Amino acid sequence: MQLEEGESIGYEAKDDVHVDNLDGSTVLYQLKHSSQRKQNGEIINLPSLDIDLWHTLYNWINQIKTEENFLNIHSFVLVSNKNEGNNQFIEILNEFQTNVIKINDVKEKLKKLSQKTSSSEILNTIDEIITLEENKLCMFLKNIKIYLNQEDIASEIKNYLHDKLFVLKENIDVLFYDLFARLKERSFKEIKEKKKFILQKKELVDLYNNSFRAVVNRNRLPNRSFDKIDCPENLEEMIFAKQLIDIEAVVINNEKTDLRLVRYCTQMLKSQKYLDYWLENSVISSCDIDDYQQRCVDNWQRIFENIYIDVINQSYSGENVNLLNKDIIDYGRQVFHNVQNLNLTISDYVLAPGQDFNNGYFWFLSNILKIGWCFDWERRYKQS
Repeated sequence: MQLEEGESIGYEAKDDVHVDNLDGSTVLYQLKHSSQRKQNGEIINLPSLDIDLWHTLYNWINQIKTEENFLNIHSFVLVSNKNEGNNQFIEILNEFQTNVIKINDVKEKLKKLSQKTSSSEILNTIDEIITLEENKLCMFLKNIKIYLNQEDIASEIKNYLHDKLFVLKENIDVLFYDLFARLKERSFKEIKEKKKFILQKKELVDLYNNSFRAVVNRNRLPNRSFDKIDCPENLEEMIFAKQLIDIEAVVINNEKTDLRLVRYCTQMLKSQKYLDYWLENSVISSCDIDDYQQRCVDNWQRIFENIYIDVINQSYSGENVNLLNKDIIDYGRQVFHNVQNLNLTISDYVLAPGQDFNNGYFWFLSNILKIGWCFDWERRYKQS
């Protein structure tokens, strides 16, 4: 939330978390969370010989020793929900950073600390620290920050939303969880595609604004223009087209294509382009699309059953509904035209995306056999 323009944040890329600053420097964050608690309910302390602490220090030291000029552009942060307690390493670090002790004192104190453990990993790490070139060791220790007792980060973020971004308190929770979900969805997509999950400040701003519009200021979904959309050559063979042909909503002529069918196909393809665009830009989520699809199917179902009520009753009473073919064609057109007049909203936005979009999405649903117009549409087109 506090990134400056031109900065970026990465997850599981250079470290658990890293921030690339505008001046070319990088802050590396190691996150150590514990669910262990004391008998009084408090999170456990971070002891002097905590294996997570020394593993973190080893990783940083290893990079310093293997990468040229690493210290010139990197600083180091350890964040944990553990409490400090009586951590001798942190005491040594604080004393050195406040000029209470010199670097030789640091080495001596670390040697004494090493005598209290038999862990080969901790002993090796202390040795790596002590044997680091003195100027590098000084720079390394000066550039370490440790933040403990970081237990309620969610509340800090919510306070920031209220105090700095002026979000009303009644909107904070829903905005927080929507933004968090968008970030998790974005990270899942990046990791699934085996990419490094790194976000620029602008991308985070876009995610935030999309969350704000979605849950606080739900008005109109963003519009955009697309290049000319060409229908496939085998247009009449598409399932949605066969459904329309069978209820005589369009006409097939070998000499020319019914322009209504071209328009319906264009609407269908354009609706999919819009959904991809809104999803890619985090304006809506996949859950929003699932919810919209279900509401579309529910509305179609209501219209279908109301219009076909007599045929449905006759089919349950054992009558041959195939004898009602002319009626069924008329009923199918009625369902089609009633659905054509629907203009549903997406994800509780105040304004619907328009009837062209809604129509296109219904044609898409008929093309993937989620809905149909004929009474026996499922059986008729299942093998198509």
